Amino acid sequence: MKRRAKLLLIISFLLFSLRIVSAQSNTVDLYFFYGQGCPHCAQAEVFLEKLKNQYPQLNIFANEVYYNQNNRLLYSAMAQAYGLNLAEIPVPVIYIDEKSFVGYSDYIGSQIRNEILRCLNQKCPSPIEKIQSGQNNQIANNKISFNNKISLKQSLVGWIVIGLIILIGIFLLVKLFSKKKKI
Repeated sequence: MKRRAKLLLIISFLLFSLRIVSAQSNTVDLYFFYGQGCPHCAQAEVFLEKLKNQYPQLNIFANEVYYNQNNRLLYSAMAQAYGLNLAEIPVPVIYIDEKSFVGYSDYIGSQIRNEILRCLNQKCPSPIEKIQSGQNNQIANNKISFNNKISLKQSLVGWIVIGLIILIGIFLLVKLFSKKKKI
């Protein structure tokens, strides 16, 4: 009877641990386009840095567009995918899931926070997925390969934790069943 109780306790521990790991692996991708020297961009950057510290599951992809041609191409592709007409280069622009935010204020900041919280509770697609089809495919693929390097690190940590939990569970099971009854 004691063995069954111990076994049930170990299985419960493993399932609870896996649930915690899977809940923490839900990430939110946020794309932030800014211009060097832009005062609203600097405010947004400080705000996003605070959010990143609060929510480690938040992946922020910051892209400077005034001096970086590749980032400007991604900026244009993302604006087109979201249906924004950005003839000039207004910044900052922030994308999360299906939403875009142009400019920055405290009100916009609260909307961004709400969107992040929503996406942490339910899986939201990355904004980069909106430009994976059509004429922007090449830009999206280049950016995705860069993003995958970051995501792979996070995935690897999650799998290591899961592996360690499984190894501990196996060790405990072996130890539980290998004990010999004393006479």
